[in-house]
Amino acid sequence: MDTVALGNRIRQARESKGLSQEELAEMIGKDQRAISEYERGKRRIAVADLPQLAQALSVSLMYFFEDV
Repeated sequence: MDTVALGNRIRQARESKGLSQEELAEMIGKDQRAISEYERGKRRIAVADLPQLAQALSVSLMYFFEDV
């Protein structure tokens, strides 16, 4: 999966939920820098972290893969 496309999905879900990068980072046990890098496609997300990220953003796992 394209890391930039995945990052855009994460950012859209985070913003629609009204969360800051700091708040999301705290929810999933990461730091704000990691969230920023995920959203910009600069850092790959471990597959094992996707379920926790989906839960924190109140989206299904498939949300990250739609239209791919």
